[in-house]
Amino acid sequence: MIKYILTGLAAAIIVAIAWPLASNVFGGGPNEATKLVEATERTNNKAESLNDSFTDVIPPAPRPAVPAGSLGKSLPAAGELRDGLAGQDTTPDGVAEGPEPSPTPDKYAPYEQPTEHAVRDAIEYLNKLQTELEPTPTQYIVAVEQLQRAWAPRYERAVDEYKRFAYRIDHADSMAQDYFKVQERLTAQIVNQDDRTRAEEIDIRERQVYNDWRGQAYKTLGQAQLIMYDLNDMNVIITKQRLSAHFAALYEDFQTIPPAITLLHEELARFREESDRIQQTFGVTTK
Repeated sequence: MIKYILTGLAAAIIVAIAWPLASNVFGGGPNEATKLVEATERTNNKAESLNDSFTDVIPPAPRPAVPAGSLGKSLPAAGELRDGLAGQDTTPDGVAEGPEPSPTPDKYAPYEQPTEHAVRDAIEYLNKLQTELEPTPTQYIVAVEQLQRAWAPRYERAVDEYKRFAYRIDHADSMAQDYFKVQERLTAQIVNQDDRTRAEEIDIRERQVYNDWRGQAYKTLGQAQLIMYDLNDMNVIITKQRLSAHFAALYEDFQTIPPAITLLHEELARFREESDRIQQTFGVTTK
């Protein structure tokens, strides 16, 4: 369904925006109108890319079983990462370390979902659990980690494409408001009454065309948002499964006595006999 909606949006963008603005108002060269056309065309491209991302997020195909010994490679322990970096000198010789540069604001941040923060916190806890308690890999852990590795790249791509798509729609909307203000100021400068009236009519038609595009664009964005709700839910479910698998492994670890203890206990009698023999041979005995 979303594929047909996005395809309809593509046609609406090209016909509704590019043609009226390009043919009725300006003759060439960069200006506010051409910027608006370029922005809406990029939004169309992102709509098609977003459709590809959603189509790509499908149940993963069966994959070969992952050996239990390779599980630890999927999530490196935080301590190991710190130790590995501690011994590396990342500062070039003779170059003094300067102040940390100010972080570049993330223009996509307003489009993040609350689930993103919750999942990040869960992954930090999972790394802490692995580092401090080191649960033994089980079949449950292997299965859920395999599922997560198949899911994560596709999900991350879909999230990225959705944020870019939403940002471009909002950005095009903001540019359009500036564009129409510029056009109104230009129209007001026309002295000839007939020419000014004609320009005013063109401005009105352009705004109507843009409003039609805007309604369709945000309708498509709403459909994308509904899909993202489902994808976000699945990401949370898989994250919860990973936590459950690793925590459940602790039950088995703590319900079984370590082999070193039981094996030595089985030989306790032999060591006691040898201890008594040494005492009788070399030490003081009691009658």
